[in-house]
Amino acid sequence: MEKDEFTKLVVNGLERIIFEGEIGTSQSYVIYQLSPQYYVQIAGSRGDLNVHCEAVGNSFIEFSTQINGHQIQQLLKLGWSEAGDMNHTIELPVDSIESRQKLAELFYETAAIYGATTISNVEVEIG
Repeated sequence: MEKDEFTKLVVNGLERIIFEGEIGTSQSYVIYQLSPQYYVQIAGSRGDLNVHCEAVGNSFIEFSTQINGHQIQQLLKLGWSEAGDMNHTIELPVDSIESRQKLAELFYETAAIYGATTISNVEVEIG
């Protein structure tokens, strides 16, 4: 998948969770499936200026396809947290078109680290 197509899918899903739904309702999310093992996701609500993002951690990946130490270091350089027993996380602003595009580009760079730059499925849940 070309980077432009990838980032457009990410921005479209992101904008759904921050522009749709009722203000003050439960959180919405969007999951971008990169392969059967790898995904990135965003959680937020309508009107949010910042969102919570996650990239799958090794605790949720089959042993044979877990990412290695070098890949983890690359994720950390992009600003993702250590995963520990959970997913890698990062909080990002989404208050402008530019910040939403920057988030989408981060997701593309993250997908490249996983070796899976095609979004095979997008799941959106509006709270």
